[in-house]
Amino acid sequence: MMLVDIKCIGIEDILSLKLLSQFFDFLRDDFSTVNLYSVRLCLFLASASEVKTSSLSGLGISGRVGALIEFVHKRDMEDFLEPSLSLCKSLLVRCSVEEIKDIGEFVSYMDVFLELCCRHELQVAEVAAECLYLLVKVLPRSATPVLASKLPLLRNALDCCTNSQGSRTASTMQRLLLLTLTAVCREQRTGHYSNRQPSPHLSGADGSALMSIVARLKNSNVQAVADAASDSCLELQVLLGQT
Repeated sequence: MMLVDIKCIGIEDILSLKLLSQFFDFLRDDFSTVNLYSVRLCLFLASASEVKTSSLSGLGISGRVGALIEFVHKRDMEDFLEPSLSLCKSLLVRCSVEEIKDIGEFVSYMDVFLELCCRHELQVAEVAAECLYLLVKVLPRSATPVLASKLPLLRNALDCCTNSQGSRTASTMQRLLLLTLTAVCREQRTGHYSNRQPSPHLSGADGSALMSIVARLKNSNVQAVADAASDSCLELQVLLGQT
């Protein structure tokens, strides 16, 4: 692997020699021996335009990437969080253009993404919020009902970034989580997918707390956040039966 780092071998060589899968093999092993270099190298390859999405899809790594994120989160392996989440993000971004067959396995780690949105390291929290939003956009059929059942956790994440006023990252997170909330509420309202499971309604206290946060963000001095909050407020009112 050091050959790639010191530019003795290029991505084209890796592909022509059919070595791509070897760089992701560690994902199938016990994560107790994982090293940061391997994760960053996988991120580099997954983000490279020379690597076809179909090649990554054939590796069947989405579930293992989700498991890696959960592993490093539970053990508070801070240095691993951002590159591991960015690897997930890279796969989701690709899937928005071309299908990755096992991408739906990320839905099983929704709780982990929501918890990571509450991290004090805003760069980590921002990538987690991006992954959440991409999940809802790429996988509305499977991700939306799951996230709809976890709106109190989404409220916690939104509350955390709302209390971090003033930074660009905090504003970006607020907008991403509001867009995610709007997508979830709208999907529940329209019921576009007839076979989705109904989501439980928020309790009165949870609903009021979420609405309070969203209403506060409508007054944000960042226009994109204020606009996103206005949309969320309308959709949330419908979900809570207030209209």
